[in-house]
Amino acid sequence: NPLPSGSGITINAAADIVIRAYDGGTWGAPKRETYTLDPPASSANLVVSEIMYHPLDATAAEQLAGFTQASDFEYIEVHNPTAGRIGLNGVTVSEAFDFAFSGGAVLALDPGAFALVVRDKTAFETRYGTGHPIAGEYGNNALPDGGKKLSNGGERIVVTAAGGGTILDFSYDDAPPWPAATDGSGYSLVLRKPADLPDHSLAASWRSSTLPGGNPGASDSSSFSGTAGADVDGNGTDDLLDYAVGHVPGATDGLPGIAVSGNILTLTYTQNLAADDVVLAASWSDDLSTWNPLGADFTLVSATPDGTGRQTLVFQSVAATFPLGARLFVKLTTVR
Repeated sequence: NPLPSGSGITINAAADIVIRAYDGGTWGAPKRETYTLDPPASSANLVVSEIMYHPLDATAAEQLAGFTQASDFEYIEVHNPTAGRIGLNGVTVSEAFDFAFSGGAVLALDPGAFALVVRDKTAFETRYGTGHPIAGEYGNNALPDGGKKLSNGGERIVVTAAGGGTILDFSYDDAPPWPAATDGSGYSLVLRKPADLPDHSLAASWRSSTLPGGNPGASDSSSFSGTAGADVDGNGTDDLLDYAVGHVPGATDGLPGIAVSGNILTLTYTQNLAADDVVLAASWSDDLSTWNPLGADFTLVSATPDGTGRQTLVFQSVAATFPLGARLFVKLTTVR
């Protein structure tokens, strides 16, 4: 029924409202308006924090439940890394797929909160369980192939604000230097240091998730709680370095290992994937006085997660860098 002239309605929560004018006998064309009581999402308060673009294949049990495509288990995660609540009403995702948060199950994000956009909610909950902050789906089960899905080879993702401004516009990829383990090995792409609002288009802003399956709806990072310079476990290694390489108490594995074949040097060490709060870097010297970053003198051959929260990094020297018989020293440095 039409509202009396001069009257109004009270909005106590975010809402997507369709308005039509009535002149006493004829209804006008509908007009949709988005209203929110929260500060709107923008490039200053919203990030895409995780992308599961190439999940593991369906298990036998999942196939029996009717989910036969790995893409059924795709998702992306958005995150509010700020100290204030933000509204998602009117925010849309496009290019990779089309999704509007208006009318969805998550219309606002508290400080530090997450929301998920999944391809197939039932498939997602079969694999991950219920209780996750799912805003909605972007797939279409009415279509034979389930509708749009994320490209395994990388593609563009655009997030647009309620007013039409661009929040994010970036492309992910599966080719180096992007993490290889996210392309079919079950790991997701995780944004490093989301509170810094990093450039989503840079491979360096992303890493593999700590464990296969990703960590939908929650943080995948940890924080160092010890004292830099201390050696509480007595393993002879600074506790901050222990944390950075992923040591369990007392362990000594994962520290730099060097192998030489001809004039090619191979350097191997481990890294705690969750340790986004520290920078772990290797450097080399031929005199223990001047230290050089690996830089152009070494090539990253592989970065392989081990399924326990660590990854093994393998670097090889460029053939012309170190002549036969050269003396070489390598060290790992951690910076908070």
